[in-house]
Amino acid sequence: MNPTTTTTDTVTNRVVKPGAAAGLAAALVMALFWMLVSAAQGAGLFTPLKLIGATFYAGAAMTYDTAAVLFGLMAHLAFGLAFGVIFAALTRRVRAAQTLVAAGLAYGAAIMLLMTYTVLPWASPILFATIDTAWFFVFHLVFGLTLPVALELRRRQARRVHAWVPPHEARSRP
Repeated sequence: MNPTTTTTDTVTNRVVKPGAAAGLAAALVMALFWMLVSAAQGAGLFTPLKLIGATFYAGAAMTYDTAAVLFGLMAHLAFGLAFGVIFAALTRRVRAAQTLVAAGLAYGAAIMLLMTYTVLPWASPILFATIDTAWFFVFHLVFGLTLPVALELRRRQARRVHAWVPPHEARSRP
């Protein structure tokens, strides 16, 4: 470690930034998949985001389309970002791709159980009442599969950026 690099910088660059980026990517992929399934079932493309937005608008969420969709998207991405950082912290020493993917799938399943049986009943009763548990499980597996892939891509990108040495510094090294 560079003598001027602090532990906070290391945690930020190795855990927080990659985890946040991976969490956002996984949350977007999950939301898009959920939206496509919803549209294919005839419920409407933006229904999942409206249902998440119902956390803030209660029963009126289905009538306030734009606001409910935006609040639903922001809430979903915020949770995805937070869960991504937690996953990055938990798996910071895991290097085997198979282990990381297995951990991601287990993590997605655990998030589904946590959200379905502890958070949604009191935070978003409308979403809780309308979810199809089997599909909800599949959506969270999509999150859990996307998360480690995005995390590893982000970590590789960070290693390349930090390994790069400007030409003027490379000449001055012994």
